[in-house]
Amino acid sequence: MLAAMRVLILFIVLMCAATLSWAQTRVALVLGNGAYEHAPDLPNPTADATEIGAALDRLGFEVLTRTDLTAAGMRAAVREFSIAMEGADLALFFYAGHGIQVAGRNYLLPIDADVEREADVELSTIPLDLILAQMDRASATRVVFLDACRNNPFESRLARSMGQTRAVGTLGNGLAPIETDGGTFVGFATDPGEVAFDGVGRHSPFTESLLKHIEKPGLEINTLMTRVRADVFQSTDRLQRPWSSSSLLDEVFLAPPAAEVAPAPQPEAVAERELDPRLVDLAAWEQVQALDSAAAYQVYLESYPDGLFRQLAAARLAELTGVAEVAPDTDVAALAPSEEPITRSEPPRPQIPEVRPTARPFVRETPEPETVVAPATEQARPTLTLVTPLNEDCAACPQTLLIPSGSTILGSDANAAERPRTPQTIASFYMSAAEITVGEIRRFEEATGTRIRRSCFIWTPSGRLRSRDGAYWGAPGFDVTDDHPAACINWDDAQAYVDWLNTEDPNGGWRLPSEAEYEYATRARTDTSYPWIGGVEALCEQANGAGAESMFGHRNRACDDGHATPVPAGVFPTNAFGLKHMIGNLWEWTGDCWNGSHRGAFADGAVRTTGSCNSRVLRGGSWDDPPENLRAAYRVGIPKTRRQANVGFRVARDLD
Repeated sequence: MLAAMRVLILFIVLMCAATLSWAQTRVALVLGNGAYEHAPDLPNPTADATEIGAALDRLGFEVLTRTDLTAAGMRAAVREFSIAMEGADLALFFYAGHGIQVAGRNYLLPIDADVEREADVELSTIPLDLILAQMDRASATRVVFLDACRNNPFESRLARSMGQTRAVGTLGNGLAPIETDGGTFVGFATDPGEVAFDGVGRHSPFTESLLKHIEKPGLEINTLMTRVRADVFQSTDRLQRPWSSSSLLDEVFLAPPAAEVAPAPQPEAVAERELDPRLVDLAAWEQVQALDSAAAYQVYLESYPDGLFRQLAAARLAELTGVAEVAPDTDVAALAPSEEPITRSEPPRPQIPEVRPTARPFVRETPEPETVVAPATEQARPTLTLVTPLNEDCAACPQTLLIPSGSTILGSDANAAERPRTPQTIASFYMSAAEITVGEIRRFEEATGTRIRRSCFIWTPSGRLRSRDGAYWGAPGFDVTDDHPAACINWDDAQAYVDWLNTEDPNGGWRLPSEAEYEYATRARTDTSYPWIGGVEALCEQANGAGAESMFGHRNRACDDGHATPVPAGVFPTNAFGLKHMIGNLWEWTGDCWNGSHRGAFADGAVRTTGSCNSRVLRGGSWDDPPENLRAAYRVGIPKTRRQANVGFRVARDLD
């Protein structure tokens, strides 16, 4: 059996090595803007961008995924893209959101765009020409997909400022056609000058079809676009027809052609190939991980005694067999358990030292000893003894719970924003047992003389998020009491509350939790998508989300949680750390700047102070979110100045 396994792995290695010659340097910028401040919200772009980014990541692109960016955030993303694609073989740009054409030029709208006069177009939007010029300068081949052919939300205002005569010749629907230079492909969601549909599902018709075909092996990009065009034309009753323009000088494949089936090579044939031994080692290791059997790990150790991954292979082999060290030529099949597959976390990867910023949001000089608690399974949950610190010297401070130290994995493989899965060791800290309440914010305002702005995005009866003057934490579009969590709080408001706590508490140490701390506290030693027994099927029993009772089209029709708005603390069960409503009820601010992935996350779970800092990370989901958004690893970033009826916060505190 080992001999056969060895031949199989060697064959797979050769096939992988053969594809290395096909591999290119491929970079993508994926943007999705939907939460507009001065224009109608769009329901699809965030999901469109997130899943397109995930698909491109799986195809081997270096992907920068960003959602709901201001003008400054979009310019920063374009700059980051221009650096990343320097010398790239292929650069791809995908955008979903509002786009307009003025005088034959196309402009993409950031979420803070506010256009009243023609001069505002250049000042508050992002010219598409800017992005195309950067791509043309840096990359040999360019691919652009624009799901932005919507109506101009500022058309009437622009027409008034220009006068009807000038407006007729200057403003148009959708996007203007683009003449491509050599090596460029451009795809629109619909014909130039036409308006595309948002659709009724999670994605627009254009992105839905693009996701359907983009990962199919061997589809040349013009063939890919032909299939997308046919899908969209049919799904919209012949009302929307995607358009493309190409000046490509060679065939372009986003997904590599499918490998041809060939007879398995003999082991001695390997020596005839001039391959980088490190690449061969890596290819073998990736395939061994995919097989994840004791036999495969044994073959790897025998074939690569000095391999880069020998320690990881030995550790996993011991885990599978229960034997600390397996001798060569041992029949590992006889050692491996045969009843049930082992559920495991992703194997640890070699850690690369990273340079951290000198300024850190908090310092832990003496971490508490790690509390050893076995990871939870679907059959059991950990039981922990939690400590509530006394706040006798701080009457204003909320009840907190001691979150024990421990190790965990940050993120998941669900999408690009949640990758890579990153090992974390979190020191002990205190966290407020529940979200900060209406009553606590009221006391904060009374004590400080602060008046949080009375303007907030609230849900309308039609299911649209709209800015409403007069809406605030005490009247967020639904009835609340002092015991309800406080919504309509932006990041700066939350930070002001933290600053006040530090003046009230002589011990200080109050802050917003880091994103990593929030996920760790949410999971409470579990490692499943939903941190409770029963998974998604038990969602309505465990968390307040958009259940069958909700007005939203994306609601979870499988169950009814009985609550169409946020609820006071204690309505739903606590997690294993004793924390309330870590999932659902309200999105909660963390201290972190928004980054499109976990690349660069600190190993100790500290706050990330670099990235798109005008946007901050929200965690936990809310009462208006579907099951997908209520997973422990789900994350999103929004402008830190934005107040919404589904966003609140809780606080953390360092150990004394």
